Amino acid sequence: MTDRKRVCGPVVSVPPAFEVPEQPSFTRDRNADNCRKLYLKLGWATKAMGSAYYESGKIKIGCSVYGPRPNKTFSFQNVAKLNCEIKFSPFSMPERKGHMQSAEEKDYGFLLEAALSPSILLHLYPKSSIDVYIEVLESDGTVATLAAAITCASAAIADANIECIDLVTGVSLLYKIQGQEYWVDPDFMDECGRPRPHGSLVLGYMAALGHVTQVWNKGKCVPERLAALLGKCTETAKGIRLVVNHTLCQEKSGSLVNEKP
Repeated sequence: MTDRKRVCGPVVSVPPAFEVPEQPSFTRDRNADNCRKLYLKLGWATKAMGSAYYESGKIKIGCSVYGPRPNKTFSFQNVAKLNCEIKFSPFSMPERKGHMQSAEEKDYGFLLEAALSPSILLHLYPKSSIDVYIEVLESDGTVATLAAAITCASAAIADANIECIDLVTGVSLLYKIQGQEYWVDPDFMDECGRPRPHGSLVLGYMAALGHVTQVWNKGKCVPERLAALLGKCTETAKGIRLVVNHTLCQEKSGSLVNEKP
């Protein structure tokens, strides 16, 4: 007798043949010093204390901030605890991501905490915690996505009316190790389509104070060239800061008008 509930495969089968993917070619249509146009929207999450939606090209990020709220630990803390959690959606990258947070995403969260902590007056909120949740809906380049997450998270913290000394804007850069070429705000095609080896640079910058909060450099670079690349990043960060300032002024002025009797 045959099992009716069992689906038997064919007696003779042929393994499938897959086409070899071609190496992506360079298709950058903007100058090396130019970054992608960005769109920023505040207050999209009604349940959160502050939220921001960031879109730049194919990069789409949503961030929500909760707190300051009482810390659940019994030990007294003089300053607030900043917790940053970043998660890539399963469909955000060409290779499908898992639903659980990976070790790489946890490392990115620690890097974001280091970039955002110097701008927040954590000593004003003792025994409290500030939770920042970042969801990457679509990614187009790893370093560019991390830089966008810094800007989006800082704008969401400002939308939550948390005391800060300045806003942090993130900038990414890709450079050739064996040459003088560099590319600001690299996308996925820039990272994969160029001849390797190359290095990457991510910068967190407070434009009003002129302070650097965090620098992540991957690759060999002499100090003189690194200083020149950091100068290019700071110039780009100042331009991004103008967009963030304009968005905050529009959102806060509109909320004040609505609150008037």
